[in-house]
Amino acid sequence: MSEPLNLPVTSLMSTKQLTEYLEGIIRHFGQQGIILTMPDDMREELNTNSDDESPAPSSDNAGMTPVNEAGADDVPASDAPASTDPERDILIRFAAEMLPMAANAPIEAWKEVEKGWSEGEMKTLSDVGKAKAKSISQSIRAIALGNASLESAAGFHSEMLDCKASDLGGVDG
Repeated sequence: MSEPLNLPVTSLMSTKQLTEYLEGIIRHFGQQGIILTMPDDMREELNTNSDDESPAPSSDNAGMTPVNEAGADDVPASDAPASTDPERDILIRFAAEMLPMAANAPIEAWKEVEKGWSEGEMKTLSDVGKAKAKSISQSIRAIALGNASLESAAGFHSEMLDCKASDLGGVDG
């Protein structure tokens, strides 16, 4: 008999704690090549309550969508002037270049460009930023292998980076 899972009680978490917990889940599934989404109305509710430090409301539908770092909800979309978050800007540029390239260019071409990113700006990222970059890299490979579409990957990463899917080569929903 297997041991029971020891999962936290999410209804007792603050919004910040819940955000960090969900980001960890999303990172885990992203590393497995699984893209999680949720309905727009639930996403809006999470974003609306992001500054609240009280426990999150209990729900059987607790979201499975990327939620930005605390306070990042005020960051403008990427078609606006550069944000005050240089990591977000780096990740948006990385995704915007690499996701469409994976869909349209030979593997050798995008691998060389990705190597340049990993030897350059990616070295400056925090651990959270590196995890997001790794998730983008996994989506690149999934697109190239035909296991994911550019649109689904751009949609997922646009939520994670708080920008438009079209900023990353996808189609806005």
